[in-house]
Amino acid sequence: MRAKMKRRSEGKQVDKKRNILRGNISSNFDTVTLWIESTQRQLDIYKEELRQAREEIDKLRSMYMDFYEFAQVGYLTLDRKGRIKGANLMAASLLGIGRSRLLQNALLAYLLKEDWLVFQASLKRIIETPEGQTCEVRVKRKTGDPLWVSVRGGESARPSWRIARDSAGFVRYYGP
Repeated sequence: MRAKMKRRSEGKQVDKKRNILRGNISSNFDTVTLWIESTQRQLDIYKEELRQAREEIDKLRSMYMDFYEFAQVGYLTLDRKGRIKGANLMAASLLGIGRSRLLQNALLAYLLKEDWLVFQASLKRIIETPEGQTCEVRVKRKTGDPLWVSVRGGESARPSWRIARDSAGFVRYYGP
């Protein structure tokens, strides 16, 4: 009888432990479920913010294309060593050289030799104090005739040049 009572007592303790365990599992399950739902809401918010950011980037890319790529002004962006890092369609057209051939080449390769020293000295000044620094040099065009361009410093300390021809064929210089 004692053995029976002992087994019954042990069985009740086991049942209590099972019930407590089930309660903990149920409670833990509820906690985990709430955490997952909260995390899902946060992810949905991030997803919406990313979608909006992507839309804004697409708008800015379109504006960039309109204002830079298809501008009636030739633009080149140079690095600190005077290598061409960017060129719009008009710059390539004015020089008579494909844009892909322009990129990574030094602007010196397209300047008249007489203007090399002027350009190098100006490039050094532009890098040291970019604001308000300008020089004018001549670039060789595929047609053989030189074209005067203005090289200017910008806010990013990256020199760039801007040229355009107006309807009468005169070269006009545009600031940064």
